[in-house]
Amino acid sequence: MNTPVSFELAKLLKEKDFKKKCTAFYDLISNTQIDNAPPGNYNLTKQSVSIPTIVEVVMWLYEKHGVWTVVNVNIMGSWYFEHFEREEECSI
Repeated sequence: MNTPVSFELAKLLKEKDFKKKCTAFYDLISNTQIDNAPPGNYNLTKQSVSIPTIVEVVMWLYEKHGVWTVVNVNIMGSWYFEHFEREEECSI
């Protein structure tokens, strides 16, 4: 789950206002991926795109939008996704 997302997904996340700090980014001027960079929000400039990991995206979706996504495998070996929305917290 610490796998970086694709360039296409990173661009989409930038469009959707992803603002978490990442340690990797795409430099759009040189068309290169920079890994092990100091943690930062590289989406703040037009010249770069932050590259979050899958885990960072899953947590961002949960924190910002209340969405939890799970990937499972059924008994036939096929992958499928489950989507849950955060329920309102209740006090006991």
